[in-house]
Amino acid sequence: MASKDAKYDLIIIGGGAAAFSAAIKADMHNVKTALVERAALGETCVNVGCVPSKNLLGTAEVLHSVKELPYPYILPCDSGFDFAKTISDKDRLVRSLRKQKYQDVVSGLKNIELIKASAAFVSKKRIRLDNGRTLEADKFILAAGSSPSVPPFKGIDEVDYLTSNEALSLKAVFNDRHWRQGFGLGIRTNVC
Repeated sequence: MASKDAKYDLIIIGGGAAAFSAAIKADMHNVKTALVERAALGETCVNVGCVPSKNLLGTAEVLHSVKELPYPYILPCDSGFDFAKTISDKDRLVRSLRKQKYQDVVSGLKNIELIKASAAFVSKKRIRLDNGRTLEADKFILAAGSSPSVPPFKGIDEVDYLTSNEALSLKAVFNDRHWRQGFGLGIRTNVC
């Protein structure tokens, strides 16, 4: 168990690909490091980006190919699909890859302490975590990534909208054909 206040050679804030690469390199050089991540390791690509979007697009492609066969002598079959199971499968894949590619790897790094918390600088060499701990280091790497933002379009506050993170977390399918087409295009062009 780590003490309330701790000193490290390096503190990395973030848990995505850049932070993870830095942690591996620090471990290779025996640098005592705190890896501070407030959410899930893997950040955008694994959790709400490339992996889940490509998984859902793959499902959509198979569903489309079953409905739109290019051969006139084969009758299309549309037995539908189970959206809840599709999302469950996507979530299972995300959890599996997060564990395999991030959590299991970080647990094997002897010089890295993974800390699940939000951080705020209180001085040039100190951060305070939302769990009450204060950490100190001579060097920091800020690799906190980004999150979706909603552009300030006129009238945007008057309509329901979804960010990409929210869209990938839907539990029910929308019936609006135009929305579905726009969503697919947005995911393909904006996520990866």
